[in-house]
Amino acid sequence: MKRLTPVLMVSDLPASLAFWHEQLGFELKGTVPVDPQGPPDGPLGFAMLQYGAVEMMLQSLDSVRLDVPDLIGDDVPAMDGIGLFVEVDGPLDPWLSKIEGCEVLVPRRQTFYGADEIGVRTPDGATLMLASFGEGEAAGGDSPQEE
Repeated sequence: MKRLTPVLMVSDLPASLAFWHEQLGFELKGTVPVDPQGPPDGPLGFAMLQYGAVEMMLQSLDSVRLDVPDLIGDDVPAMDGIGLFVEVDGPLDPWLSKIEGCEVLVPRRQTFYGADEIGVRTPDGATLMLASFGEGEAAGGDSPQEE
């Protein structure tokens, strides 16, 4: 295998893009309208995002139904069963302001495997765990440690 890129099927693509692109800072690499055969300025159906080496894609349910209708049919996929674990560069602290306003599912904690992490709910209900294995302020307000 070479790479794993999650494709999240989302019910509200503009809200998801606001979270991943505008709030978290993922670069928008490209978009496709819901109907690629329709007008290029039609409703957005698909977005490719990247932050460093991390890639992900967002696809609206309307786009999935048009592209591969048997994939989901009339169902709305349950995103609460999806968990994304993202290791961030450096300390976790700079990310805390980026997730302000998100529902915290896993309060900031120090794990047995050495991560300073926090888990929040994305706009479509998935769990996003942000984890740092670098130096930074520890949960509970401890000072940064020196190497």
